[in-house]
Amino acid sequence: MKDHANVINKSQSSGKRKLLTIHTGECFGEMAVITHAPRKNDIIAGSDCYVANINAATIDSFEKSMQLKLHKQFSENLINRLLSSGSAKK
Repeated sequence: MKDHANVINKSQSSGKRKLLTIHTGECFGEMAVITHAPRKNDIIAGSDCYVANINAATIDSFEKSMQLKLHKQFSENLINRLLSSGSAKK
């Protein structure tokens, strides 16, 4: 597998649980940006990775058109992840 990282949920009741694998160009932490809440999951790199930390304050400093594009992409990512996990129905 090429460059990837695993998103891990560390729950006190169930221990560590892999939620998904992300690959080059994908992002994580969308929910935290949208809700302005802290991230609840950890990331474990499965290979060498470069990570860009872009928080809500950084996004708010972008031009409105870029903010809209990012929020649209975040929403699409969240919907696709919900659908693929079986947590939501089409």
